[in-house]
Amino acid sequence: MMKFLFFLFSTTLAYTQDHVEIDLRSSSLQLKSEASGTLSKKLNNPTRFEIFTSNWSPSNFKMDSRIPHASAFEATATPPLSFHFLAQPWNNPTWGAFTLKIGGGFSHLKRYGFLPETLSNIPSEQSLLILTGRLGIEFIPSLLQTKYVSLHTCLSMLPALLLTERSVFDSGISATGVLGQIEIGLISNLKWISQALDLELNIEFFSTYGSLNQGNLFGTGIGAGIRIPI
Repeated sequence: MMKFLFFLFSTTLAYTQDHVEIDLRSSSLQLKSEASGTLSKKLNNPTRFEIFTSNWSPSNFKMDSRIPHASAFEATATPPLSFHFLAQPWNNPTWGAFTLKIGGGFSHLKRYGFLPETLSNIPSEQSLLILTGRLGIEFIPSLLQTKYVSLHTCLSMLPALLLTERSVFDSGISATGVLGQIEIGLISNLKWISQALDLELNIEFFSTYGSLNQGNLFGTGIGAGIRIPI
């Protein structure tokens, strides 16, 4: 009788230990799965539309002119404006998320100069328009992302068309080329203000590289944009 009770107790204890171990393993796997799912959800943003503006201006962009001592092209009161569609084709909870950035925009610049044969102190001016497309890849490292704020970097190619109006400076010019842009920025989910506010604020510092019509368009700027899920 004692042997039978001992055998029954041992079998019950072993059965209990096995189930406890299985339950602990199941709980651990579930916690890992939930943690991974939470991070994936943070990185898995929907397709978004962005309106972006900045204070960008080339540092020393000059072109040939019939007027001697014409100034370099400068920014005007109309700030550069661009529109982007952002889609996230790939994200990884360990490394981060890659976002495809497609769009276009424009910049308006002016230059000034005095006609040598006039005695007027009023300078002549010429407007220049730069139309750009955009194809870029944005990367958000998972280690630099929190619930409401994340840091990102972006590399973009900007196919560009330059247009000037006919003026005393020249007869009007059109030129094409491809510019490059490097961006470092911060994205803030505005749900920290209100859960109903499903928007993102994007603040960037960026540099533009390249030339059009033999003029150097290198310049830096700071900009801000609003991203809207669509």
